[in-house]
Amino acid sequence: PAVGPIQSTLWPFTPRVGLAICRQLGEEASRVAETIPVKYFNHVQTLSSAMNSKQLRVAYVTSHFTSSSIGREMLFLIGAHSLDRISPYCYALNSDEGTWLQHTWRGAIQNACATFKDISAFDDRKAAETINGDEIHILVVFNRCFLADANGALTFVTQVDLNGWSGGHRVNMISTTPAPVQVNYKNWVASSGIPALHFVVGDKYVSPPEYQSDYTEAMVMFPNTYFISGHQFQYLLDNPIQKASEAGSKDRSRAEMRQKFGLPADPFLIANFNNLDKLEPRLWDMWIRLLEQLPHTGLWLQKYPPAKANRVREMAKEEGRMNVQRLVLTDFFKSDDHIAIKALSDVFVDNPTYNAHSTAMDTLWGGLPFVTLPEEKMAARVGASLLMALNVTQTIARDMSDMFHITHQMASCRHCNEGLRAVMKKNKFSEPLFDTIRAVDNFEVSLRLMWEAATIRQDRYDADDDDSSRFHQLVSLDVAARERPVRDQASEDRLVAKLRSLRVDTSQAEKLNQR
Repeated sequence: PAVGPIQSTLWPFTPRVGLAICRQLGEEASRVAETIPVKYFNHVQTLSSAMNSKQLRVAYVTSHFTSSSIGREMLFLIGAHSLDRISPYCYALNSDEGTWLQHTWRGAIQNACATFKDISAFDDRKAAETINGDEIHILVVFNRCFLADANGALTFVTQVDLNGWSGGHRVNMISTTPAPVQVNYKNWVASSGIPALHFVVGDKYVSPPEYQSDYTEAMVMFPNTYFISGHQFQYLLDNPIQKASEAGSKDRSRAEMRQKFGLPADPFLIANFNNLDKLEPRLWDMWIRLLEQLPHTGLWLQKYPPAKANRVREMAKEEGRMNVQRLVLTDFFKSDDHIAIKALSDVFVDNPTYNAHSTAMDTLWGGLPFVTLPEEKMAARVGASLLMALNVTQTIARDMSDMFHITHQMASCRHCNEGLRAVMKKNKFSEPLFDTIRAVDNFEVSLRLMWEAATIRQDRYDADDDDSSRFHQLVSLDVAARERPVRDQASEDRLVAKLRSLRVDTSQAEKLNQR
């Protein structure tokens, strides 16, 4: 197709259009996979080997064993696994880049795994046979939603190749089905359309059951939110910058801290730290209208990618609807400090068509109010999923007009804004959103559910039946209906201590000028 999967998600197409595009490419990948001369994969034997086993061999395959947002999430997901139930394997589709930061993050993930293999130089046949040879029970395809080049510009993929939909996950190799159960988890914020991916992980907000027809995969429904992060262990937020942004801090302290980082001291700052390729006309128009009605308001965006940032400034000048002095464009900040610095703004107003994902998690962990609008696509519902799990629902808009009014009210009532910050600070530690251990427990239950579904279906089909369509008619699985593992306090304390020890100190990277 002339329009690729990334454009279909990033641009205002319906989920059905995106599904049609991905399904066509997925079927093409399946045809290519049939020409790859892999040895016979005996999934029946693999299924039988774990029938009476309490431990599942779960493999994570990704091109992001790095310091990327995906890599940072994976470190704590893998580290929180209960090793008596899950044996985590990792297959790297990317080589070690060699920089201190990337090497350190990769090493931290490698140390958390039972087995780590670099298959980046393998062809599809060797990579698939390596995974299958380890008798993996469940293969989790875990990737970014799009690839950015060195300058931050998005790389659009319009055909099936070794880099797959999002630049790096090698759909042809996945389509050989090296494992009996294969899962789309953060691999693509929509249906992948790839027949060899049997399940997609979501929740009742980001992928409601009534939208099942928009997916080729069977749905696995997480309680709370499908997002798993290690923010509470990686980002400590115990510095003066964060304190200046919190509710109850003196206006003077916040103003001085803003000026330290080149930000205007006094205006109410509306922020958006997403990749500027997500910017859309209706959101830009809303920001301009807010600035027109609120004279003491500024707009803060990130220079990512730099070329797009220059174009945004030129566009503001050409339109003549705003004083460009009220537009603030900043570079990336230090890894350890960026969440706290961004929290010096007053509100993050999200992109409706393609929400903030990891950026939203950063925003909410920093205690910055976050306004989002859930629409139909999975990529457009992530912000609402996160806010529901934080139990902060008053900033979930019903439409663009409501989004405008929520933001306008926050800019007109700073006292209301401070109250919201106080609630967010409390809820970070009492609600499910940032509870890493709880989320990973839920994930382990969902993996067991998927495995049970596979073994039950294996009993109903002959070994020679086509494996690709086996799971597609499954009813969505509700993990909340199953009991989570119970630990005694000593075991819980040991796990918390382990996760704290995984934290990567990025200060050395800053000294080496690495991001």
